[in-house]
Amino acid sequence: MDFSLLIGGEEIRHDSFQAESLFYPGYHCPVTSAGPLDVARAIGSARKAGRSSLPERAACLQKAAGIFSYNQEHLEHTVKMTGMPLRLVKDLYDQIPTFISQVAQTQQQRYTRTRKPAPLDLEVINPGLYKVLVPAEGFCYAMTPGNDPRAAALLAANLGCLGIPFILRASARDAAAALTLKALIESGFDPDFCSLIYFDRASPETPGLHFRLVDASSVVWSFGPSAIVDPTQRFELNARRAVLDLDNQEFQGITQEDLETALSEKNPAQIFRQMRIEPELTDHFAGKIVIRHESGNCALIATGHLDDPMSEVLYQSTGYPAVCMAARSAMVVDSPGWIEETVEFYSSLKTGDPLDPDTQVGYIPSRDLDVMYGLLRLNASRLAAYGGKRISPIQAAPLVVAAQEDLPDFFAREIPTYVLAVRECSSINEAVDQINRYTTSEPRLAVSLLNLPENLRLEAIKDLRAHTILIDLPTTTLMPAFHEGNDYLIQLTQGKLLVIGE
Repeated sequence: MDFSLLIGGEEIRHDSFQAESLFYPGYHCPVTSAGPLDVARAIGSARKAGRSSLPERAACLQKAAGIFSYNQEHLEHTVKMTGMPLRLVKDLYDQIPTFISQVAQTQQQRYTRTRKPAPLDLEVINPGLYKVLVPAEGFCYAMTPGNDPRAAALLAANLGCLGIPFILRASARDAAAALTLKALIESGFDPDFCSLIYFDRASPETPGLHFRLVDASSVVWSFGPSAIVDPTQRFELNARRAVLDLDNQEFQGITQEDLETALSEKNPAQIFRQMRIEPELTDHFAGKIVIRHESGNCALIATGHLDDPMSEVLYQSTGYPAVCMAARSAMVVDSPGWIEETVEFYSSLKTGDPLDPDTQVGYIPSRDLDVMYGLLRLNASRLAAYGGKRISPIQAAPLVVAAQEDLPDFFAREIPTYVLAVRECSSINEAVDQINRYTTSEPRLAVSLLNLPENLRLEAIKDLRAHTILIDLPTTTLMPAFHEGNDYLIQLTQGKLLVIGE
């Protein structure tokens, strides 16, 4: 599958390499990697891009939603590069046009033409707590692209509607970035307005070099080297809070001559220092707070029985192991039998080739499975394990870990596998205390409340340390509302966002 590099709407071949699949031997795709001069050129083109009115941009987005299309090859590529089951990948792709059109509708109301967020138009329940309906009100925000194919589409749509020229840093894993950029340009966006960049992951020092060139007001990147999760990292109760303050900084432009001189002298530090951006603080969208979430995973609080609707919520919450919106732990309140029901449900899921439309449990990088089994052995005396049989070096049955003891390796950290750590709690207060106990200095991305009566919901909402609380919805509902890289939602980081269904 051929991915082209777009800079100002032109396809270039600066530095091609082969992205290899970890799961399908022999499968690879050519990817074009941008060099520093290409990045500089893209920045310059974006700054010169024409600005249309907000209604015109919204109309282009609506048209782009109709133009966006994919084929079986795109789906299979994403499956082969991520290991996610085909049924889930197809579901994500099918949602992209809806999300793009929703962005066009909601951003007209929420943002002014000065690119500053308009006053919150959410229902205020009490100070610091807001309520929004999904998807009726178009719960869509700009999002840094990652393993979710919707991410690139949402990021591009938001920035396009806001009138902020951008470079989209894409991953070799998904095809949606290239398809979305193609739809935007065909719908009428200036080709100089949006660019697509791939980075060669085989050269880890290269992205670090590029990130230090970023003018945060016009260029958006997905992540830097420091944002990659270290599989050896252990739970840290008071992790460092990373803050990137761009309010009072004046960025000095970098000309192509300056860049060539710096690179030829192999001493770019002076030019990079002009940007005043610390190399390790790279995960941002012209924003103020950089959320780190290597620990303090998404979680569930559940009561009652695991009926069919809740089984689907559980599957959707845990079925995307490579994303940080996946739930890794659950606190069960006064519900004997919930663990047994969960084990039975997980054992009924079909494992196999992710390209098989019936497969529900896909592939996982062998190194991540090795980490999970290492933690299982390390904590064997303090937990009960159900399932998790290793089927091959890259696949295992879902694992349920039950424990009443202190177990940060499973309750606090993100393990990108099909694993759910469960603790039985006697009250909602105990469940909330346990989730907060394993939360780092930043709140958790999301906590879903499943089957909770209204009085227990109110107790949980009041005290949970989480950016977003979802009612009977999967934690992965947060994908199109991801807080990281989102200027609008960053305003809510000191409060909570409550999300309910229609």
